[in-house]
Amino acid sequence: MNDNSALWSNFDLGQPSYTTPLTPHSEAVATAQGGANQTTDVQFLTARPPVNCWTAMVSNSTIQVSLSKDRGNSLVTLKAGLTVNFLAQAQGQYTVTANGEIVDEGDIYKLDGTVLGIFTSVAKSGSIKRLT
Repeated sequence: MNDNSALWSNFDLGQPSYTTPLTPHSEAVATAQGGANQTTDVQFLTARPPVNCWTAMVSNSTIQVSLSKDRGNSLVTLKAGLTVNFLAQAQGQYTVTANGEIVDEGDIYKLDGTVLGIFTSVAKSGSIKRLT
């Protein structure tokens, strides 16, 4: 399965974007956009040269997005039903995961709750005024 050691070290550094290898020729890039909805874009890319096969956007108001039809090229195909999930955690953290299948050079790779990123919401600074 995936070695997520790079993912965890990126989290420790507080980086808002994670690259996760999914198959020998594909990866996902999850990027937090910030804001109150904790919007996060996930690009599913083929490797060398990188081609974006699909971009999913999840947030605390859209917690699950699924691919409606197969997408890809002759090397990598994301199968219909591939799902990206937004999982709220405690203290403003959230995790983005994926479930589904990717075909890479004819071999099927199953994603079963594969972690694509762990993020912390950052509240925008500003003043709070008391209404009297």
